[in-house]
Amino acid sequence: MNTAFLREDNFAEEILRIRRELDRNKVCGTFARKPGEKIWFELYPATQARGWLAISHGFTESTVKYTELIWYFVNEGWSVAICDHRGRGKSYRHVQPTWLTHVDRFQDYVEDYACFLTHVVEPRREGLPLAVL
Repeated sequence: MNTAFLREDNFAEEILRIRRELDRNKVCGTFARKPGEKIWFELYPATQARGWLAISHGFTESTVKYTELIWYFVNEGWSVAICDHRGRGKSYRHVQPTWLTHVDRFQDYVEDYACFLTHVVEPRREGLPLAVL
């Protein structure tokens, strides 16, 4: 790995710096597996990409938490795709208040993510390998 790790002594400033760097090439949008239920996604294309990494965030997380990890992978030549699962981040919420995590069926997460991979990531792969984290 050629990318240097971020230093702890100025971590807050470094995160802001790499966020600005990543935002220059970031592609954002939404997709809807079900009408009216928009799921937010972000794509970070790498220059001369050697593959794609699709990230599925954990429970109560969102895309925001993955800034540092995305930066490391992009700098190592991996394009990165990530979406906010339903009920998280900028995606559709079934219930209020917004801090509440709720899903009627866990299968909705699975089907949403399959839709993301099929309709957002796959058309951009151009035959490159795909890994899912």
